[in-house]
Formats: sequence, C-alpha cells, structure tokens
Amino acid sequence: MDEQMSQDSSDVEMNNSKGVLLKIANLYAEQLMSDVCLVVGDNRYPAHRVILCASSDVFQVMLMNPEWNECRESVIELKEDPMCSMVFPQFLKYLYVGQIKVSIQTVMPMLELADKYNIKDLVELCVDYMTKHVAK
Repeated sequence: MDEQMSQDSSDVEMNNSKGVLLKIANLYAEQLMSDVCLVVGDNRYPAHRVILCASSDVFQVMLMNPEWNECRESVIELKEDPMCSMVFPQFLKYLYVGQIKVSIQTVMPMLELADKYNIKDLVELCVDYMTKHVAK
C-alpha cells in the first residue's frame, strides 16, 4: 500500500530551496529581525543566531553554550586582525548566501576566518584558490 501511495500520479512535489535562500539573503541585506550584533573593529554587523549557529559549530558553541558569556549577550565583540576585519563583511554574507568571491588580496584573511570559525567548505575554496593562483 505504501508503495502505491508513493507512486500515485496525484502526488505533487515542490522544491522552493532557491526561494528560501533568497529570503535568508534578504534578512542579511535588509538587516531585518537580527537578534545579535557582531562587533569587529569599529564596525557593527547585525546578524541572526540561527544562521551563525547553522553555519559554524564555533558560533554554535559560543552562542548556545551557557558557559560562554556570549550566549547571553546581544552584542558580541570578535577580536580579528585588521586584514580579517576588512573581509569580515564578505565572510558574514557568505554564511547567509553561500556565495563569495576571493582574490589574491582576500584569500589569506578569508582562510583565517574560515579556519577560525570552522567553515570547512570555505577553507577548501581558499586552499584550492591558493593552490591554483598563489603556489605557482
């Protein structure tokens, strides 16, 4: 019976993943409904705990573990070196939209951020970029 139901021609399937991603990207772009503010250097970046935690197990521990002060804070200061601070907006946007452009100028600080916050796919992208463009 279950097999018949799964093969029923009246079943309808929908994939709205692009629409969902666009809505998440809009939350970032419009700075809507943020519940945490990341301070990097002199800049403040409104963000969403759920996005940060879903993207990074480092943020997940920091923002969900009651033993960490950041868990209870709405403004969190992140200590980043000047080069990482310069690429932090692109890094944060990547967590929301999954797209990023790296260059010879940005690859090292982006790799440092990706490694620090354990964003494995971004680490891989940066290492691949360096293998192709820097290590020649």
